[in-house]
Amino acid sequence: MFRLAGAERDVVFTGDAAKNRAELVSGDVDMTYNAAVSRASIGMIRGLWRARPGTVLIPGHDLPMMLGADGRPLYLGRREAAIDAWFGDGMAEVTRFQLTLEGRA
Repeated sequence: MFRLAGAERDVVFTGDAAKNRAELVSGDVDMTYNAAVSRASIGMIRGLWRARPGTVLIPGHDLPMMLGADGRPLYLGRREAAIDAWFGDGMAEVTRFQLTLEGRA
């Protein structure tokens, strides 16, 4: 994890110390060697994120986000996900399975 201090705002890159929004909001962690150490890292990240209004946080496996006026994370971007599969005899025959839920970012 590291913080880039900018003139207008800071940017916090968490890597796998905070993989996604769920870990940041809940304070709980998934897939870790030491849950207590990982939860402490989440607490430190939250502190850096809240220290300067407008700070952008970039988790390891989620969209960048900022804290809204209510203190809850707001995504900077839109989630999009799909799986492409080849069931036919050629590479041009692609079947796409859209994974993004309608109405959710």
